[in-house]
Amino acid sequence: MSKKMLPTYKSGGLVLMLVLLVELLSAQALNVMTFNIRYNTTQDGENQWQKRKENLASMLPFYGVDICGMQEALVGQIKDVVSAQPQYAYLGVGRDDGQEKGEFSPILYHKDKFEVLSSATFWLSETPNVPSKGWDANLNRIVTWANSRTKKQEGVLFFQHPLRPHWQSGPAGKFKIALTKSQRNCRHQSGHHHG
Repeated sequence: MSKKMLPTYKSGGLVLMLVLLVELLSAQALNVMTFNIRYNTTQDGENQWQKRKENLASMLPFYGVDICGMQEALVGQIKDVVSAQPQYAYLGVGRDDGQEKGEFSPILYHKDKFEVLSSATFWLSETPNVPSKGWDANLNRIVTWANSRTKKQEGVLFFQHPLRPHWQSGPAGKFKIALTKSQRNCRHQSGHHHG
């Protein structure tokens, strides 16, 4: 069965890398997507959110996505996607206030396939539990993670989103230490999941 190509959109944002840390107790295939959806701004003209949100949301079932890590997502955009595709829920918070303000690094997951055991968002900074900028960053940078169980098998999945390749130099040593400490501390706490 062939699939038709869906339209693509220009994005001024960086293409970001999604890092998956998968710990599965039993082998299984997952369809994972990383997606820089470009934040909602009218300056995008023909590519502004209101004109592309339906096509964007349709990509999740079209590609049979189980888990999707998004970048540049504002809360209204995430809610639009989940409203259009109610089989998905999302995890994460806004980077500016730890609630809904600012861009998210959300994890969307298929509700019928996963049970979320714990999740959290932390800031890549010396104070990872509160909204904050780290080291040489000009904006708040966040990581959202989820510890989940598959519903049909006994597998456990740890999913972390995102890591950015250009952080491998400069203050990367401090970043890696904070990331590791925060990840270890947060994995046993409950987080924010929606839907």
